[in-house]
Amino acid sequence: EQRLAREASARSQAESAYQDDRRQLQSHLDAMAAGAVFRTLDPVCCPRCDHEVGSAKKAQEKETHACSVCGETIVTNDDAELMKAELETRAKASKAAYEKALANYGATLRELQSLQADIENTQSDLEKQTELLGSFELRQQLQSEISMLEGRRAEARSEPDRGSASPEPELAVLSAVIVE
Repeated sequence: EQRLAREASARSQAESAYQDDRRQLQSHLDAMAAGAVFRTLDPVCCPRCDHEVGSAKKAQEKETHACSVCGETIVTNDDAELMKAELETRAKASKAAYEKALANYGATLRELQSLQADIENTQSDLEKQTELLGSFELRQQLQSEISMLEGRRAEARSEPDRGSASPEPELAVLSAVIVE
């Protein structure tokens, strides 16, 4: 059960990592698609202050890869593709780890269920054996009583008459007990 709890925890962590990696990959793909759309735009003025973007700034943007509007470095398609490949690799690795953790959890769960079934069978066998042991004690007690009665009967046959009024009824009772 402790191992199953550890496997469940590992499965949960692997699933969380896999979902995070998939989310990061999807966000990057969305950003790449959005970037492709926005890079096709050729702004003529700043969207905030309407200040005109001159041709010198546009030429400088092509040389330095710095945005002609804000001055930030523009991520090239090569960088984006490298990042995409890295995120895809991470997503594949986390998926494999999640699938392995899921398989380990399933195997541990099946093993635990098998062990629990074995325990139930063993307990059932133990109860049956205990019942047999109880009947063995009763059997031993009955055999002991039979032996004692047979001994009394043998005594009664071998003893001479001590003046009792009628030993035959006693013998008849003892004989009936032995037969019973």
